[in-house]
Amino acid sequence: MKKTLSFLITGFSLLGFAQQTISPGAITGIWKLKEAGFYENNKKVKKDFDMCRLQRHYIIKTDGTAVYNYYEGSVDNCYKSEPRETYWKITKDKIVFFIGNEIYQEEKIVNFSPQNMIFNSIPLDASNEKDPLVAKILQTVHYENLEKISEEQLQQQLLH
Repeated sequence: MKKTLSFLITGFSLLGFAQQTISPGAITGIWKLKEAGFYENNKKVKKDFDMCRLQRHYIIKTDGTAVYNYYEGSVDNCYKSEPRETYWKITKDKIVFFIGNEIYQEEKIVNFSPQNMIFNSIPLDASNEKDPLVAKILQTVHYENLEKISEEQLQQQLLH
């Protein structure tokens, strides 16, 4: 009985999220990477990111533009790439970053609250790929767990 009840509650929770409409106003703000990884054999594999890579963040603005700041390296040798500036939109359960007709990034929002958002990448078509390793990479689902923070919090957390 407890298993059935637990299953029903989980099912209704997932159904509720699937039917949830995320307003553009709820998405705007600074979203900083909290955790990232991928799924392998249906298991979540967390990437071992230090404070350098955990500085990655999105600034999603009310005017429909977004800036993605990407950091690479390690704490001792951390560098920031050129910010990627795009437009953004919400389509059903996805957030899409684009310029004109070119989509730079499209992510499925699998969990959302006003302070946390989890993206899953959308596997790419690998049917014409001859290299099995490249095909596997194209089909791997990656995730990003993001937390909404203030500008002040961001400045305090950035390595200087």
